Amino acid sequence: MESKQTERGHLLVVAYFEGCPTYRKAQENALRAVEDMPVEVRAMRLEELPPKMRERFQGSPTLYLDGEPLFSAGDTPDACRLYQDEEGRILPAPTTEAIRAEVVRRVAG
Repeated sequence: MESKQTERGHLLVVAYFEGCPTYRKAQENALRAVEDMPVEVRAMRLEELPPKMRERFQGSPTLYLDGEPLFSAGDTPDACRLYQDEEGRILPAPTTEAIRAEVVRRVAG
């Protein structure tokens, strides 16, 4: 499966592995973040990712825009991932605002 653009435009993948339920919150935030943009959001298990994306998996959930990781992180591919919000709080998923800002930056850039 190709991880690049779709009929709708761009593809935002929320990659996860079983046992880390926080991907659901990441998917929910991603859907809200891009609801008015030409971006399709798709949740995918780690095993379903193309090899290039799987090699750059940074923990569950990892978000990819057109095959590229949306946020950088440490090297913890086998752990549930944590994110820091704009106020420094530790969260189990990136905020809607953080996702939107990064998608806008990349799509517009």
